Amino acid sequence: MATLTRIYLAEVNGSKRLVRASHPAHVTAHVARDLVTVRVATTDDVADLVAAGCKVEAMRHEQQELPGA
Repeated sequence: MATLTRIYLAEVNGSKRLVRASHPAHVTAHVARDLVTVRVATTDDVADLVAAGCKVEAMRHEQQELPGA
């Protein structure tokens, strides 16, 4: 059975992109890959950023669910 897709408009800081996907969360993940790099923080990263006033953010439970899982 074929997966139904739509064309979504993703807009980031005034830049617009058309993305074909089956769910808006997949579009967000696709676009975010071009904008954000993520890695596990080292102990030094944590120490430096906390000392500079950066607070550790906690995600809400529903945000921790992976799209399509």
